[in-house]
Amino acid sequence: SDTALVKQLMYPFLNMYQKTVSRPFEEMKLQELARYIKKKVGNKPFVLLIDEPHNITEKGLEIFSLLQQANITMHIIVAGEKEEFKKSPFGKGLKDSLKFELSGLTPDLTAHLLEKRIEAVGGKGTYPFDHQIIKLICEHAKGNPLRILELAKEKVIQLSIDHQEEIVSQQQEIIQAQEEALRKKALEERQRHIQEREKIHQQREEERKRHVQALEQQRIEEEKRVAAQIAKEDMQLDKIDELIGTIVGTG
Repeated sequence: SDTALVKQLMYPFLNMYQKTVSRPFEEMKLQELARYIKKKVGNKPFVLLIDEPHNITEKGLEIFSLLQQANITMHIIVAGEKEEFKKSPFGKGLKDSLKFELSGLTPDLTAHLLEKRIEAVGGKGTYPFDHQIIKLICEHAKGNPLRILELAKEKVIQLSIDHQEEIVSQQQEIIQAQEEALRKKALEERQRHIQEREKIHQQREEERKRHVQALEQQRIEEEKRVAAQIAKEDMQLDKIDELIGTIVGTG
C-alpha cells in the first residue's frame, strides 16, 4: 500500500520511539515526505532498493517523482525478473547501469533453500517436499527464490488441507468400520438368540415327545395289566362255572 511505501522510505531515519509510538509516517503527506528525506540526506545520495518492481503503483511513481523534484540525488537498484521489470512502471524510465543478471535457482539449490527454511522452524530435510515436487516448484517459479518460497507455502497449505481431508476420510472409514462391526455383532447376537430359541424349542419338543411316549407306554402297560387281570378273572370264572357244573352233574 502507499502508506507502507511511505513507511519504508522513512523507516531508516526514525528512532525507536517514532517507529513504535508516534509513527509519523501514518500522517506524512507526499510533499512533506520529499522535504523530510531531503533534510535527512542533504547532498548525500539516497539509495533505493526496490524488489518486485511490478508491484509499484502509480502513487508510488508519484512519490519517486516528488523525490526527484526535491533535488534528491537518487541511486535506484531494482531487483526482479527481467520480463516483469519490462512490464513495470520502471521498465521505460530507467537505464540498466549495473547489467548484473542472476540465473534462477536450480532444483538442487531450490532444495537447499527450502531445507534451510524448514530447519529454521524446527523441521528436518525438505519434508514434506519430495524431489519431484521441488523440481515442479523450481520450474513454475523459474528459479525465482521469492516465488519459490511463495509456491512452497501454497503447497504446504494444500498438503495440510489434503492431510486433513485424508484424516477426515480415515476417521470416516474408522467410524464406518465400527458401525459395520456393531451391525455385524448385532446380527450375530440376533442369530445367536434365534438359534438359542430354536434349540430351546427343539428341547421342549423332544421333552414333549418323550412325555407322550412315556404316557403311551404307561397306557399300553395299563391296558396289558387290565387285560391280564380280566383274563385272570375270566379263568377264575371259568373254573367256578366248571366247578358248579360238576356239582350239578353229581347231584
